[in-house]
Amino acid sequence: MFRWLAIVVLSTVLTGCGLLPRSSSAFVKELPSALYLVQNDSALPMDRGRYCWITVEDGICTDDLSPYYAIDEHIPVSGQTLDLLVDAPYPDSVDVSLHPGGDMLSEDADISLEATLREGGMIQVTIPEGIEGDFVLVAFPVWENSRIPNGGGVYTFPVRFE
Repeated sequence: MFRWLAIVVLSTVLTGCGLLPRSSSAFVKELPSALYLVQNDSALPMDRGRYCWITVEDGICTDDLSPYYAIDEHIPVSGQTLDLLVDAPYPDSVDVSLHPGGDMLSEDADISLEATLREGGMIQVTIPEGIEGDFVLVAFPVWENSRIPNGGGVYTFPVRFE
């Protein structure tokens, strides 16, 4: 019994230390590009939630929940457009919406927004008139399957329209 326990512990230690080979497919070296809300010449990072990402060698899908945003975490924004910035590689398409409040798990209906991809990773989002209050800005960029890496993800950021 002691011999089996010693073998299991030793192989676990050796594998954890990288002395024994293990599958490289368990770790993806790249992640989807970062996404930012551009506000007053500052790029504010959006939170990456669930995503799937495929590279030449690896692939991963995560099921991370978007965070709950407290009332004091919503950043005041104004105007009829918002600018987002995505790092390269740039996505092929993006869907953007507003979710009321700060809880992505609530059953409130999202408000779909018009989003236009521009040069250099800029995304211009049109805000409908009359929007007021706390929302979670939700972006879903997609990198098409015809190129590697590819995939998609959900990015969120708490905003307050005044």
